[in-house]
Amino acid sequence: FPKAFGQRLSSSSGSSSSQLFQFVADPPTVTMQRLKGLTTGGLPTFADISGNFGGGYVEEDSWMELLRRRQTPMAFVGDDTWVDLFPFPKYWKEAHPFPSFNTRDLDTVDNGVLEYLPGLLDELSQQKLEVVIGHFLGVDHV
Repeated sequence: FPKAFGQRLSSSSGSSSSQLFQFVADPPTVTMQRLKGLTTGGLPTFADISGNFGGGYVEEDSWMELLRRRQTPMAFVGDDTWVDLFPFPKYWKEAHPFPSFNTRDLDTVDNGVLEYLPGLLDELSQQKLEVVIGHFLGVDHV
């Protein structure tokens, strides 16, 4: 708290049984916040957590938006949070999102990435794509 506020609070209480404590909280780290930070270069805020439950797309400047404006062919496979933040087909030439909300399911997303990633990497080597993002999930949920 600002010093002036803290002094007013402690002096106005008139009770010796109350005490003012300073509390500094780090925001929770969840996938959507991490991806927003990774793609925008900004620090995620606590308010961003609400977007994790049916979240919105990224409105801030991001390297994803810069690549989209350059019409860079991009593909994605993995955690569906990417497609929530960067909708298909606006950002992606090809997208294979898998549901990631079930934290007990360590296989569906990762198996999906393993299934599609080799083909996407072939397209990358053939220069049909310039960016391929594969987001494995199992490690996040362990």
